[in-house]
Amino acid sequence: MPKFRVIQPKKNQRLAFVLVLDVSGSMLGRRIELLRAATSRFIKYQLSDFCTVGMVSFSTDSQTLANMTALDDATRQSLLDRVPVEDDKGFTAIGKGIEEALELLRRSREPTEGTLLLLVSDGEENVEPYLNDVMKSIKESRVIINTVAFGRHASKKLEKLVKMTGGKGFFYDDEKVSHKVLDSAFIESSSTQADVELQPIEIVSQNVELKANEHHESFFVVDKDLGKSTTFLITYDYPVDASKGAPLDVLVWSPRGKKYSSKSAEYKEDLRTLSISVTIPQAEPGKWKYWIQNKHTASLDVSFVVSSEASSLTEQPIRVRSWISDIDFTFPSRVKIYAEVKKGYNPIVDASVVATIARPQGDPWLMVLFDDGAGADTTANDGIYSAYFAHFNGSGRYSVEAVVINDGRAKVSIGGTPMSSSAPYLPRMSRQQQLELGSPRDSFAPEEFHSTSDISYVTGDEQESPVVSLKPVDDFERFSTAGSFKLEEWNEADRVAPSRVTDLKVVDAKLSDRMVWLEWTSPGDDLDDGQAVLSEVRYHSDPLSLLQNYMRASAASTNMLVEGDFRPPAARTRHALVLRLPPESELRLNASNHRLYFAVRTRDEIGNIGDVSNLALAHFRDPVPKMHIVRGDPYLLEKIFWAILVTVVSAAIVLAIALIACKVRSKKRNQKYECSRSNQSSQRASAADKHQSDKLLA
Repeated sequence: MPKFRVIQPKKNQRLAFVLVLDVSGSMLGRRIELLRAATSRFIKYQLSDFCTVGMVSFSTDSQTLANMTALDDATRQSLLDRVPVEDDKGFTAIGKGIEEALELLRRSREPTEGTLLLLVSDGEENVEPYLNDVMKSIKESRVIINTVAFGRHASKKLEKLVKMTGGKGFFYDDEKVSHKVLDSAFIESSSTQADVELQPIEIVSQNVELKANEHHESFFVVDKDLGKSTTFLITYDYPVDASKGAPLDVLVWSPRGKKYSSKSAEYKEDLRTLSISVTIPQAEPGKWKYWIQNKHTASLDVSFVVSSEASSLTEQPIRVRSWISDIDFTFPSRVKIYAEVKKGYNPIVDASVVATIARPQGDPWLMVLFDDGAGADTTANDGIYSAYFAHFNGSGRYSVEAVVINDGRAKVSIGGTPMSSSAPYLPRMSRQQQLELGSPRDSFAPEEFHSTSDISYVTGDEQESPVVSLKPVDDFERFSTAGSFKLEEWNEADRVAPSRVTDLKVVDAKLSDRMVWLEWTSPGDDLDDGQAVLSEVRYHSDPLSLLQNYMRASAASTNMLVEGDFRPPAARTRHALVLRLPPESELRLNASNHRLYFAVRTRDEIGNIGDVSNLALAHFRDPVPKMHIVRGDPYLLEKIFWAILVTVVSAAIVLAIALIACKVRSKKRNQKYECSRSNQSSQRASAADKHQSDKLLA
């Protein structure tokens, strides 16, 4: 029975972070310098005001570098001064560092539940207490632990900490040039602690190696839902002489051509954090350009990150969240990578989503994620894009990130599924935002209301449900860090089978000629990649027997093929077959309703076999006889139409004449009746007069 823990933050409760930093002897040199710069950038740029931050370090022993401190301009500088700048040549006591962080929280009387510990370490623990010794204290504290495995020899127990506390793991491979992953780990840790609607959004995160005097230029898009507190942060990892200034020249142009340079008030250089920043309170939407030149005499690893916040609390921007199905795998395994793309609660469909996987050896692997309901993807058009990753090339840690762009086809899907409620966000606001908005109001002008007429409903016997409405969205870019996973026991043998078919369906079935039309999305040689060699189709009248004893069910053979081929096409393309069942198969048909269940599984060239697909029901029946129109007269339908029209009009005229005749006849009858009554009255009057005259004479 699963258990759930729901945490409701207290009113005005501050976000809390504790940095747990490894300063052991293995961090000597470039590692400690990179850690110092990344930690300083985290404190200076990425943490918001009003949150609280503490800092501890560990090697053979542990110490508190900074007690829990509420951030403002003054305290930020104090914390920056306490960031470690060198290793202490000691050993690695990760458990002791965690204990120090928990004790720091207890001393400060900060609530431990929900506090994020960001642990950075580069080695295997070799000093007590070990992580296993402090697991009980970690569970009881209910903290969240994000880990950064700094280098290829970081402890293999870091993933255990992440899984146990619900955190996220990251991997920085310092044997490769780029330091971007290290910054991404800090950025992700800071942003995900805030309420979703208040989290800053990463628009772009790129890195490039610039040789001496070389330059790089490109552009990025700020969409209309973003722009507030937009920051362009350029970082580099090569220590420089402070007297010579920053080794880079940076220029940024707005869509209207305004240039930001070292002479602009928004432009800041910081040699302590090895960074250059351009911060704009409200960036205009559109295409921005940037230009970066290396003035240094040596090559520089340069990272460029653009982040921004929602321009309005009432109109949520498109947000991206990426993750991995698990973080600890043993080869062979099915690693599934996800990216959720939504605007509020509404999914974004037809976006271009590409995942980049940094592997232990060689270049990163680029992979497209899909939202089509096939392969790794469970539900089509729900805004969750996914794909299997199978291109392993060694044991170790793999880092994953996702880039999402609108290539002109992206649309927001409003209504239609329970997963895409059209209800608006009711955002929580920070104290700064409350001050900006002012006191609550109880009256509004008509023009302040937004129309909701873009959602229509269907009424009838069925329950009301919203109709899907697809609206194009403007150009946008998003970046998201999914984290890292660890793979063990890798070998070069092909042990990855094709993925399971999940969308097998019967297009049609006819009883008279025993034909059935089948269709599904083809898997690949390795999960959803490449091309498999054989699709094996089987059928049975009993669905349970087909699932439990697949190999005993009747198999479709080449003699039964009317159209198509059992050899699958390339992965993620449609595979269609038309089969004519043999006469003896009629014995398997249910006599009352003539039903058969079909399933398929796929085999690769090595013999790896995928799982049995979903079941597809074929209800065999002959079509209802259709009316046949004699061909030959091209105006036959027109003649039939006019004949029907003339008949209807004639009938209407006859009916009208009949009604008029009845009315005239009725009128004449009434007139005759009135005349008769008048004559009778006259006769009675004459008789009465005569009687009176006779009486007088008598």
